[in-house]
Amino acid sequence: MIACRATLSVALAALLAGCANYVYEGEIQAPDSNGVERETQLYWTKTVPLIGRNKAGPAILRTACGTPVTYAQQSERIVFRGDPGKDRLAGQADNVAPGQECGRFVGRSRLADIPAGPVRLTIHCVPATGEFSIGRAYLKARQEPYEFDVHEDKHWSFLGRTPALPPPPACQ
Repeated sequence: MIACRATLSVALAALLAGCANYVYEGEIQAPDSNGVERETQLYWTKTVPLIGRNKAGPAILRTACGTPVTYAQQSERIVFRGDPGKDRLAGQADNVAPGQECGRFVGRSRLADIPAGPVRLTIHCVPATGEFSIGRAYLKARQEPYEFDVHEDKHWSFLGRTPALPPPPACQ
């Protein structure tokens, strides 16, 4: 009887610790901040526990031969914040202020709520250039949003094992 209860307790604990893990990923071909046509990848992870609230993010934007950019949840927005000394608004000479927005997901407020399908995001900063700047490159700034057709890859997990992330775009 005690062994049966112990087995039942272990099975119940494993079930409650289980969750579904998702990797959301999409790619486009687009010019980078140097004007070179490159593969650009957007991805993020989401965890859906059996008990509790869904968690996701951050979203990572990787351009082949470039620098990853992070879009993170900020209250009711998903944004890319620029780094002073590394980024500046397109068309301006000054570096961004600390925490200045350099891009955002369009029409989306929480990464955990985004399903597979079209995802649009903006970039309105460029890497800072100059004698003391760090060489960076990412998706080219433009007025209209970029659109990614994002697909999901679902994995069941017990005891918190996470799925493998997609490999970065090849630098050619």
